[in-house]
Amino acid sequence: MPTNLIIVESPAKCRTIQKYLGKDWRVEASFGHIRDLPPKDMGVDLDTFKPHYQVSEGSAKTIRKLKEAASRADWVWLASDPDREGEAIAWHLQQVLKLKNYHRISFNEITQQAVQKAVQSPRKIDMAKVDSQQGRRILDRLIGWMVSPALSNITGLKMAAGRVQSPAVRLIKEREDLIKAFEKTNHFGVELSFNTAGLEWKAQWDSKPFITNDDIPYITDRRVAEAVAEITDVTVLSNTKKKRNKSAPAPFITISLQQSGSNALKFSPKKTMQVAQKLYEAGLITYMRTDNPNLSDDAFGLLRCFMESAGQSELMVTRKNTWKGAGDAQEAHEAIRCTDFGLREPSGLKSDELLLYKMIRSRAIASQMKPAIYEDHVIVLEGNRCAAGFDKKPIFKAKSSKVIFKGWLVASKEYEQDKPEQNDLNQGLPDTAVSCVLNADFAKVKALATKPARRFTEASLAKELEKRGIGRPSTFASIIDTIQRHEFVVIEKRFFHMKPKGNTLIEVMLEQLKLGFIEYQYTRNIEVELDKIAQQKMDYAHLMKSFYQELQAELGQSSALIYSSFKCPNCSKPLRQIKGKKKSDVFWGCSGYSQGCKSSFPDDRGEPYISPAEAEHFCSQTQSPLVRKKSKQGWFWVNADGSQYYDDCHGKPVEKGTKSKSNEIESKPKAKSQRKARVTRKPKKAEKTSEMGNSCPDCGQPLVLRKGKSQKTKKSYEFWGCSGYPDCSTTLTKDALSALQT
Repeated sequence: MPTNLIIVESPAKCRTIQKYLGKDWRVEASFGHIRDLPPKDMGVDLDTFKPHYQVSEGSAKTIRKLKEAASRADWVWLASDPDREGEAIAWHLQQVLKLKNYHRISFNEITQQAVQKAVQSPRKIDMAKVDSQQGRRILDRLIGWMVSPALSNITGLKMAAGRVQSPAVRLIKEREDLIKAFEKTNHFGVELSFNTAGLEWKAQWDSKPFITNDDIPYITDRRVAEAVAEITDVTVLSNTKKKRNKSAPAPFITISLQQSGSNALKFSPKKTMQVAQKLYEAGLITYMRTDNPNLSDDAFGLLRCFMESAGQSELMVTRKNTWKGAGDAQEAHEAIRCTDFGLREPSGLKSDELLLYKMIRSRAIASQMKPAIYEDHVIVLEGNRCAAGFDKKPIFKAKSSKVIFKGWLVASKEYEQDKPEQNDLNQGLPDTAVSCVLNADFAKVKALATKPARRFTEASLAKELEKRGIGRPSTFASIIDTIQRHEFVVIEKRFFHMKPKGNTLIEVMLEQLKLGFIEYQYTRNIEVELDKIAQQKMDYAHLMKSFYQELQAELGQSSALIYSSFKCPNCSKPLRQIKGKKKSDVFWGCSGYSQGCKSSFPDDRGEPYISPAEAEHFCSQTQSPLVRKKSKQGWFWVNADGSQYYDDCHGKPVEKGTKSKSNEIESKPKAKSQRKARVTRKPKKAEKTSEMGNSCPDCGQPLVLRKGKSQKTKKSYEFWGCSGYPDCSTTLTKDALSALQT
């Protein structure tokens, strides 16, 4: 009988760890948290800030199984993940199972050496880490249960606020506002093209000396560029070659793994972390939630042995490359790497898992290789005369760059994303002598334009949150899911777009409630203080009490506030979105309802539709004004006397039946299963006409065989009916048709 019970989080680890430890050990899984704060109550004592936990839904059976196993073991080893969440899971297990003889162990990788080493150095649960995790949960619960109802009351919408999710929505809104406010600036450049001994190359005009307006760092007058383009004879001022080292990138940490997963593999942060979790549980990579960008000394030694066995020791550095982590990084365990550098393509992996594994392995190997060496070649040219209207000669520059020593690029070039812009680089440049006079084959004026900031993708939003110190990378994937689920934002073609509800959320939080946690620096400071709890530098209860009192003060006047971006056209009071009996029944009503204003308006994709004061569209038959209305089937247009109806297409009336399916914006897309059914459904059989060619005795049109159903017996039967139905409703039984034929 096993005398030791080891409890891990995931059942996927059980078999592997059981194999490493032998028959005296029994390995069971807790399936993550076994208890949590109650779902329908705050679950926090607001005097002591002590949380009240309850068994998580679906965990009762697991707890019974673990209690039975613990009662048969001499020692219980709590081996949840090596982070704060894992430490909290271990504490919950110890509390619920009422363990006295227990050890806390953790390992950064699921290998035999790592597991056996962890067993040899057990410890007790780190309550400082547990308090830090509880602090995050309680702060999130205070915001959720105090701020969300206040927002819902003010806006009339179902709102949700969060310590990290609300600043994330704000970032997306500010980026979208920046894009909307952007004004494009058209500007111009000049490019000279040469052909020297068969080598084609180009030189770009350095326009800075010709810029006269410091506020606009571009040439906006095309005539200036055209004057420069008239000069095609130039003199070589300099021809220089310079070597440049490009150091190897650091091994992956959580945020850089998410970033590269998005850029190189087109994975969302959520998918990247899910695939990485499977690789970790299979014992193929180290723990994927880390902010330490350095390999351990043991890993460096393993990599050196691998490089020597592969005959590539000359590419590896003699001393370990190291990097400095972010200012608030915990650096509890090493960077993400493969557990066996010699394992290039593990068997049994799905395609996505293999792609991510190879990327992690390549980056880890590349991190300890010598720098790549580039040779940068630059030729500077000067026009042989001044441009018309100017007293200065134009300067042109040609650039090229080539790798003369690959170094770490041998391992990681396939996945390297920090590539320089190649638009103005040449494949090669000639070795022209200084003072040599050249004549360009032709000159081209380049029409250019400034571009707005790019919208956030999932990966770039996670990067921005990490840069500002908002939240932790391990939670970013769930945050991105949350803000989409609450309909604050939507992702279209991999980019975030704001929805009206999200705009309202941020406007109320900033302009009316003026909540502290929506400010980026405040949120970062809270994160730092939570880290101090884990480091035993701050008291848990003190931070909770301070935050709670500030939140109470900020929400003090919220009950008297009403906010809406839309005003009632009749009384100018804010309009509020109201849900009817069904979830899909949404309309807008005036907040002055209790004062006598009964105005209401249909919902048009999150905004109230208010008919214009003067008609914009008219009936083609009666010339009377058309009014836009909404039914259960969607939007439509009708004239004043209700005699003519029109379809709605993007808010404009069109003749009935002329609206294409691609323009039916009100209809919801069908589920995949429905679409598949529609595609694979067999076509209807053609109706069978009378074999004798008999016609309807009443109207003369052909008879067709049809099916009916008896009201009494509920059985199906066949009959012959006129093909002119519904104009002609003649029907004949088979017997009647036979009699007619004879």
